[in-house]
Amino acid sequence: MPTLLASEHKVNVITKDNVSIEEQNTRTSSEAPIANEPAPEPAANPEVTASTETIATAGSFEVIEGTEEVGREPVSVADIIIDKPDTSQAQTAGQEEEMRGIDVGGSCCSGCCKLYKPKSLTIPLVDKCLNGNPLLGWWNMPWSQPWVMQEEIKSELSPIDLSKLVQAPYLKSTWGQTSAKESARIMYKATRIHGVFEQVPEQFRGVFWFKGDGTGESLVSLQCGRWFEDELIYVQATSPFGWAWAEGMPEGACGLQRCEISVSERSKFTKNTAAGLPGTSFSYNFNEKSLKHAVVEDHNNGNLLETGNPGDMIANQMRKAGIPVPDGIFTGKFTLEEVEGVKPGSVYKRGCYWGVGDLNWFEFGSYHLTKIIDENGSPLEPYHSEFLNFIGDTPLYMWTGFANKEAQEEAIQYYEHLASASRLNH
Repeated sequence: MPTLLASEHKVNVITKDNVSIEEQNTRTSSEAPIANEPAPEPAANPEVTASTETIATAGSFEVIEGTEEVGREPVSVADIIIDKPDTSQAQTAGQEEEMRGIDVGGSCCSGCCKLYKPKSLTIPLVDKCLNGNPLLGWWNMPWSQPWVMQEEIKSELSPIDLSKLVQAPYLKSTWGQTSAKESARIMYKATRIHGVFEQVPEQFRGVFWFKGDGTGESLVSLQCGRWFEDELIYVQATSPFGWAWAEGMPEGACGLQRCEISVSERSKFTKNTAAGLPGTSFSYNFNEKSLKHAVVEDHNNGNLLETGNPGDMIANQMRKAGIPVPDGIFTGKFTLEEVEGVKPGSVYKRGCYWGVGDLNWFEFGSYHLTKIIDENGSPLEPYHSEFLNFIGDTPLYMWTGFANKEAQEEAIQYYEHLASASRLNH
C-alpha cells in the first residue's frame, strides 16, 4: 500500500519558456457514433496535426483552444487526446473526463453524490510565512546541501541507472545504492544541513525505518525541512540522500508484507515511485504543541496550495480493471501518531485510513515509522539492529543528486519559473 504518497504519478513538462506544466493520464478518444446513425466516412486525408499553447498554473494546466484541419473539417485541438498504443478500451473525451471527475460540476458522472477534493492545510503558510511563494522544496531551503559534500557522499555508493523512469527537471539526476547499514549513516550525514537541522523539532531529527510498510520503501530522513512553530506545521522536503528503497525483497519480509512488496516489485511500482518522488514535499499538520498527532499531506512540486487525495489511488486501480469510477468518490487520510510507552519521538504510527467523503473509517496499510538513527547520529537500539536483521544483505538505493552542478542549477531555475507562474494564479 502506498505510504506517504497521496497523489498519482504526474509527468512534468518544460515549455519553450521553461515553465512547468503537469500533464496526467492522457488517453485517446474516438467519438462514438450516435445510436441508430451510420458511422461517418473516414476523411480522405486522416493526418492530424495539433498545436496548443498552455499556461502553467499551480498544479494544473490550461489549454488555450485553437483549431486545426482534419479532412477539411475544423477540429478543436482541446478535444484531441493522445492515446497510448493500446486503444482497445479507448473512450471519448467526454466519457474520460466524466469518469475521472473532471468538468462534471462537482458531482460524480451519475450526479448522485459530490466528488471530494481535499483542501490543503498548508495554504495559510504561503502568504503569511513565504511571501506569496507557494513552492517549498529542497531548492529553496534556508541553507542547501553543499555541492562538495554531495559529490563526496555520492562516491560512497555504487551508481544505478533510473534514467528511463525520471522526468524533468530530473533527467540528469543520479542514483546509487549501498548496504542498509551504510545507507542509514549516509542519509543522516547528508541531510544534517547546518542552518536547517537546528530549526527542526528534535523528534524529527534522525533517520526512520518504514517498519511494516508494504512497499519497498525502507528509510527516510525527516530532518531536511522547515518548521513553522506558530502554525504547528512541519514541511519535509524530499532532498538528495533523503529517501531509500530496497533493491529487491528484504530478507525478513514475510506474510502479507512479503506479498505486497512482491506485487510492488513486479509492477515496478516501487521504482516508479522512487523516480517520481524528487520535488515532492510532505507536510505534517499538528493539532497541539505536544506534536503527538498530525495529518500528513503530500505536495507535488512542493506546491503548498494543493494536496492529493489518497483515495484517488483506489479509483485509479478500479479504472484499470474497467470499472468507471471517478476521482473524488473514495477518500483517504494519512496520519502521524506518536506511540506511547517508548522513547518520545522514536516510534510513530503512520495511519492509513480510507472511506468516502470525510468518513475515513477503514484502516488498511498502516505501519510504524521507527527511528533507527537518533538526533545525534548514533544507532538507536533495539530498532537499529531489528532493521538490519530485517533487510539482511538486500542493498538500498536512493536519489544522490545531479550529474553536475549545472544540472542542479537548471532544476532550481525550473522551480523558480514554476513559482513565478503559480504566483500569478494565486
